[in-house]
This record gives sequence, structure tokens and C-alpha cells, in this order.
Amino acid sequence: MSLTPTAPASRRPRARLAVVCLTFCVAFLFQGTRGLFETTEGRYAEVGREMVAGGDWMVPHLDGHPHWTKPPLTYWSIAAGLVTVGRNTWGARLYDAFALLVTTLVVGALGAALWDELTGVVAALMFVTIPFVVLGANVVSPDMLLTCFETLAVLCFWRSTRAAQSGESRASVRWMAGMWASFGLAFLTKGPPGLLALLAIVVYAVVSRRRGFPTPRLFNLAGLVLFVVIGVAWYIISVVRDPSLLGYFLGEEVWGRVATGMHHRNARWYMAIVVFGLPLLVGLGAWLVTGILDARSAARPRGWRAMWRDGGSKPEVLFLMLWLVAPLLIFSLSKSRLPLYVLPLVPAQALLLARLSVRVRGDANALRRAWRIAIVSAVLLIALKVVAARVPSAQNMAPLAKEIRATNAGRVTVVDNGRLYGLQFYLDGALRRTTSAELADELVTAASRLDAGTTGCEVLLTGRAAPPLLARRCGNGSIQCSVTGSPDHELWVLRAKAR
Repeated sequence: MSLTPTAPASRRPRARLAVVCLTFCVAFLFQGTRGLFETTEGRYAEVGREMVAGGDWMVPHLDGHPHWTKPPLTYWSIAAGLVTVGRNTWGARLYDAFALLVTTLVVGALGAALWDELTGVVAALMFVTIPFVVLGANVVSPDMLLTCFETLAVLCFWRSTRAAQSGESRASVRWMAGMWASFGLAFLTKGPPGLLALLAIVVYAVVSRRRGFPTPRLFNLAGLVLFVVIGVAWYIISVVRDPSLLGYFLGEEVWGRVATGMHHRNARWYMAIVVFGLPLLVGLGAWLVTGILDARSAARPRGWRAMWRDGGSKPEVLFLMLWLVAPLLIFSLSKSRLPLYVLPLVPAQALLLARLSVRVRGDANALRRAWRIAIVSAVLLIALKVVAARVPSAQNMAPLAKEIRATNAGRVTVVDNGRLYGLQFYLDGALRRTTSAELADELVTAASRLDAGTTGCEVLLTGRAAPPLLARRCGNGSIQCSVTGSPDHELWVLRAKAR
């Protein structure tokens, strides 16, 4: 199938529909099969569950306490999924699937806005079958949602640019307002990191004006009002209610992450190479190989230097390089680094690789190869979702929750472990926490409840090194214990002794 800007209009909807179908399969199939992993997935899912259970959609809560580490849009999205399909893993990851679907369509539209529709189709096929992207869309975190809004903001910027070049000033202003609204959504998803694509846009606008490339006016009243209302209002309301939050947001969540290693997330300088380099290169999967082959073919006639010089002279390529490099530099300088932080940069990679493929191989060959690789990659990535759900992992809370539910425990208590939020999610919040120092009182209380017959059994969850007091008390007095173990936990089931 050949799809070019002058191809018959009847073929274009079919190509788009085929991309949507492929994306839908990759995004939704087996999306909730794997259990929630600690600590990130469990924490976000539990906040969403508590939002639904408690009815407070303004203040995120974790284990009953206000949880301010992220703005609420991700939690709202998780909560919406739980309300829609149930309080389960499918519901917790539903928003991720929709975010991947929308982002893929936006990448396709952005390719068409930058160059032509065929390049957009190739870029969309690449993006949705990049392993790093599919992994990001199967993890409960803000990053896939953030990728969606940042890419949408970039699309609005380029639509505004094209409208300005065509003399459609009103359309340009509307698209620019859309850009600011999208950045507002990104800011409400993850705070300041949601504006890193804006940094690339501002730098591009300055450079392009010096080179004589037309660019629209970035700042207008309507756009800024939309950004404040959508992205900043929640922060303002929260700080007005609790002024101490201003110091927390600016101190721990901005300065602490950027300039200090207080969050213990790969703070050493060389970790940027590993934490960001591997996902952005190896995470491309088969598209890394095709990109290298296409780059070699493009460089063969005139050499690598000429290829880079020619690419940098084109406004579209210049912008995509800025979109990739400027945020990556900020992330590398920051002291807090996790692989999914760079997920919003992958659309720029997909668009660059797609354009390179179309230029080197021609329209028909590039599209044909993209479909072949995309279909094979999609099948493998869907199969990988199934395999990941079956591989045992101590971080997977679903099997542990199933084992606990099988005991029909009236009370579940975690000893010396303040996390396990994924387990708390699966148990619908019916999880208590205690410490070794408080264990004696806990056992006395448990014994009285068991003797009174108010509960059939109780469960204590400890680490592999169970508190000595627990081993001494079990089997003595009126408590009978059975113990099962895993590589990281011991499950103590307490029952009243038969009389």
C-alpha cells in the first residue's frame, strides 16, 4: 500500500484505521494481566483507590495521609479507571492504554504537520512498537500520560506555525492556545518536568527567528490564562489551604530532586548514561537497527558531517533535535534519575527515524518495511506482556494478595514494612501496619480477638527475618501459628488453639 500526500483519499482513512487497530491491540491486550509491582505501581494505584474510596479528589491520600509528591491528574486518571472497570489492575492501568493510543495518533498527526501524511504513518507505527514505549504504557506512573500531553502541545505548536506561515492568524492563535492548555495538563500531571518540551520550543523559536524561519508568537493572554487555570490552579488552592506546602513543593519536589540526592534515585553523574542512555537506545528495539542502517545509507554519498549539516539546516529536524537534546541535558544534570523520565522524548526519536527512513528508502518501501517490522514487534511485545505476568517476582503483589485472601483473614498486619501499597490496593485498604516494638501488644490484642471468636484467623506479614518475639509467642498460650514463606516475606497465620 502506498500512501503519499497525493495518494487517493480513499486509502488514507484505511491506513489510519489500520494504525488505530494495531495500536489498540498493543495498548489494551493483557494490559491488566501482570500484577502491580512495588514500589511505584503500588503507590500510585493505592492513591487512586483511596481517592475513590474516600471521595476526596482534591487532596491525594496514601495510607490515609495527604500525599503531595505529585499533582492529582495521574491519580484522577487512575481513579477514573477504577470507577469504570473496577478496583483491579485493569482499572489501574486503563488510563495508560488510552494515553498510548492517543499519543500514537498525535505522533502520526505531528509527522503530517512537519512533513507529510506518509511520514506520520511511519512514525506512528514506529512509536507504538518501540519496546520502551510499550513498557512505559504498562506501568502505573505519570510518564505515559505526560508523554501524551507534551506531544499534544508540540503538535499544537506546529499547527500554529503552519497556520502562521499560511497567513491564517486566527487559526494560529487558536492552536497556540491549545499548546498552552496541553502544557497545563502536563504541568498538572508531573509539575515542572511537564514544561521541558516548552524549553525546546522557546530555544527553537529564538534560533529559527535568527535564521529567518517564520514562527508564531508564543505568548498570548488566552493561552497563559488557560495554562494557569488548568495547570496551576490546583497548586494555588492547595497552598492557600496549607501555606507550608509552598516550601515543600519548591524545596523537596523541585530543589531536592534537581540539586540533591535526597530521593536516592541514581544521583551519581555517570548514572545518567546508564539510566537514560539504555532506554533511549536499546529501548528502541528493532528500530535502532533500521535507524543505523538508514543513517549509513544517508551518509554514504557525502559523509556523516554533511548529513548532519544538511539535517540541522532544516527547521523540522532542528526542532526535533532540540526536543530530544534540551530536556535530556536537564535530566542528566538533575540528581534524581529514573528511566521513565525520558519517555516523553521518544516521540522525537520516532519522528526523526521515520523521516530518515522515508528519505532513504522512498515512500512505498519505507511504509512497507515499517508495517512488516511493526506487526512482528507488536506480536512480540504483546507476548512479552503475557510472559511478564507469569514470571515470579517478589515485587509483584498480586500472588501475595491471593495467598492472603485464601486464608479468609479477618485482619492483616504488616510488621516493620511501611510500604507494600500494592498489597494494600488488592486488599481494598484492609491492611494495618505495626513495628517490632509494638508487636507484643499486637499479639495480645490478636489473642483476645481469636479467643472471643470475632475472627477466624489473623495474618501477620513480616520480612524473612521475623521478629524473635513472634516465633516465641506462636505455639504458646492460646495462639496457634502456621508459616509460609517467599524469598522476601513470611506469612504468619494466627488461629485460636482448638480446645
